[in-house]
Amino acid sequence: MTLQLPATTSHPVPAQPWNEVAVRLRPSRARTALAGGLAALVVGVLVSAAGGAAMLLTDVLRSSAAAVAAPAEGQRPVVLPDEIGALRQQALLLADTGERTAGLQARLEDATARTVATLTGTYRAGAGAAAHSDADLTTIAWAMVVRTDVPAPAVLPAGPTAEDLHLAAPPREVITIGAVQCLVQTDTVPAGQQVSPADRHVQHCQRGDDDRTVLTSFGGSQPTLESAATWTDQVWAATAGV
Repeated sequence: MTLQLPATTSHPVPAQPWNEVAVRLRPSRARTALAGGLAALVVGVLVSAAGGAAMLLTDVLRSSAAAVAAPAEGQRPVVLPDEIGALRQQALLLADTGERTAGLQARLEDATARTVATLTGTYRAGAGAAAHSDADLTTIAWAMVVRTDVPAPAVLPAGPTAEDLHLAAPPREVITIGAVQCLVQTDTVPAGQQVSPADRHVQHCQRGDDDRTVLTSFGGSQPTLESAATWTDQVWAATAGV
């Protein structure tokens, strides 16, 4: 006798409780895992962004601090050499501690500080200045350096020409010797007569390029025009790379 089973049954197999729980939990766990992964990703991105921002802020602060600590190249003060040509800084020549010398030192320091402040304020660039003299303090020559291009000296306003005034040379003129330009005042010399070196008085000379200008001014025993131009060249050479 053969036992035959029905081909189909109308009674569904009931799901076991643990199977039902497992089926119900699987999507929840997947969603939880997905949510956890997304949360971790978001946190990671935020942490990374915060770290990057912190590093960027640190770099900015370091750059700002460096900018404050170190002025731009064109704004750095200029320190002039102790000796230029045959002249030496007056501050060194007045190194004695006598009362008269102490007063001269104070006035010299004040004049130097005001000169540098004027140069810096006028040309918006780093500058330096120092008075130089011979051993007897009879010649006074100021060396001034500015870290920028300074307009060439000019006679303004333009006055009558030497021919109009019947003079051998104009009262004031700019004379160029090599790379140096000097503003010169000339004594009254009638036309047809020779202008001697003693007739010319140098007011100031200068030499420069796009990044640096040397200005010189003279007092005491006045140098000749040629001597003034030569010393200006010496200042130019002595301050290269300062």
